[in-house]
Amino acid sequence: TLGTAAKLRGADALYAAVAEREGAALVTLDHEMLDRAGGVRPEQWG
Repeated sequence: TLGTAAKLRGADALYAAVAEREGAALVTLDHEMLDRAGGVRPEQWG
């Protein structure tokens, strides 16, 4: 799964999986999520 492959923790893996499934951007301030799940910072989104 995405969470396992990216070595994410429980809730973070869920957020990343939902964003991927819905084709949505993963917008976060969490550095781990940015590095591991390919998220974007709020100021980069939009």
